[in-house]
Amino acid sequence: MGNKNLINRISSEDLKNAYYCTACIKVTEGNSYDEVYNELTSYLVKHTITEEGCIEFFVTPSNPKKGEFILWEIWKNKDAFNFHHSAEHTKNYFGKKLTEVKWIETGEEGNVLDI
Repeated sequence: MGNKNLINRISSEDLKNAYYCTACIKVTEGNSYDEVYNELTSYLVKHTITEEGCIEFFVTPSNPKKGEFILWEIWKNKDAFNFHHSAEHTKNYFGKKLTEVKWIETGEEGNVLDI
């Protein structure tokens, strides 16, 4: 039985070159926290983890009372991250306006991303 932990699936060399992103997203008014979580996990995560440049894409509840989730993302490189935002499933998810981005941390100077 193989270990599925990220640390056991990726080489230290790959991790050095990877592009990291952590984001806090919030459920938009009028949407159910549980329904949004289901959409995130059964649609967005399901499709995103199949992208060629995706190393890890994980969503977790953060503060249900505030309607917040945290996304942790690791991409092969910044190009893979940028491609993700142009992918059809990502555009479809954003088009539903179920969540809004509260903040994004990429480790890059400025941390301002045009999503």
